[in-house]
Formats: sequence, C-alpha cells, structure tokens
Amino acid sequence: MAKSQKEVLRLTVPRRHVLVAALAVSDDPTRTLLGSICFRAADPDAADTGSMEGVLRVIASNGHKLVSMTGGTWEGEWPRHGCVVIPPKLFSRAKAKKLLDTEITVQCFGDGSVNVLDNAAGHQAAGDGVDSRFLPYPDVDRVLKRYRRYAVSKAAIGLRADYLEQMGRITHLFQDHPLKKMRVVLRRRNVAKNGTEKDWCPVFDGTATSVLNRRLDVLLMGLREAA
Repeated sequence: MAKSQKEVLRLTVPRRHVLVAALAVSDDPTRTLLGSICFRAADPDAADTGSMEGVLRVIASNGHKLVSMTGGTWEGEWPRHGCVVIPPKLFSRAKAKKLLDTEITVQCFGDGSVNVLDNAAGHQAAGDGVDSRFLPYPDVDRVLKRYRRYAVSKAAIGLRADYLEQMGRITHLFQDHPLKKMRVVLRRRNVAKNGTEKDWCPVFDGTATSVLNRRLDVLLMGLREAA
C-alpha cells in the first residue's frame, strides 16, 4: 500500500456484520460484485447533503440469499457511485467469542485501494475494492420491498433442514445477546405468470434488532420444498 495515498473514507464495521455478510456472498467467479461485500451509508442522501459522517450499512447477496445490516459508522467522503465493494478475503473469519463484539477498521483511499485493520484478531490486509461504477450493486431496498409484498404462507410446508440451519447461523452471528431473537416470516412467491399452486415457492423473510439497536434484514429466496 503506497503510504502517499490519501485516505478519503474510513469505515468502522462490527465484526458480526462482516461474518454474517460472508455467509451470503456468491462463490460464482463470474459474478464479481455479488462475490464481495457492499458498504454504503445507511442514509442514502448522505452524500448529496454533504454529510461527512454517519451510520454504516453492510450488504451481501448471492442472488438467492440477501442480508442487509445497519450499524457501525463511517467518516469521510463516499465515492461517486455511493458504495465501497470489498472482497471478503480481505477480512479475518475469526469467530472466537471474545472477538465477536469487536470492530474492524477499513481505510479507503483515493485510488480505490483499501486497507483492512483488525487489531483484535491481529489481522491486516490491503487490496483493491471492486469498481461498481459500471456494474451497479443491486438495489437492495427495492428487492426487500418487492418480496415483502408476497402473501404470508398459511399452509404447512416441508422445507429442507439446511434452510433453517442457514437462518440459525445468521441469527447466532448477528445477535449480541442470547435472549435476542429473529422474527421469521414464511412467504409464498408465485414464480409463474397465472401459475397454479405448484408454481408457488417459499421465501424466508427475517428481521432482527440487536442490543446495540443494529438492524438485520434477511431474505432466503429460491427455496424448495422437501421431497
């Protein structure tokens, strides 16, 4: 990392948010953006109003699983495209109990490079962010709004256990108190125009709030009923 580069933006990220986001990124090498974690201001108008600090939002999706978390802080000036997209390999995956409630610092420089400082885990990494100016990150709010219009399922559905396991892992990593929970709604999405009952697929819609008043939104899409 060239020390002459000017730091333009600094992110203070809860470790729990990085660990949850890492569960949702894509492992498809052709989907560069979805293989990374997206960081942006929780207030979408922050850049336009000239604000130089605020609450951070962390987002990840592989096209079937989506997580969005608010919490942590940012200071500085956002790039023109309003987000910083960083590969998860630059972050430590340490999950020791004593580390879960620590924070990670991300320095963003004018040339698009980033420096990840994780003092609690003794980890530091430097690299380039993914340029999202020409491949804009998905509009997460639009996806959440659309999926939450689907009707709540009233019929019993047999789902594969791994879907429930994924929700459990996300909740465990996000929550900072054992008594805090996640609210999960099972919705039914019609995947075919003028479809029959067989064309409806389950969708998990989860929300949670931590002790520190951080928020998590989760969608598990493309679920399939158990055979």
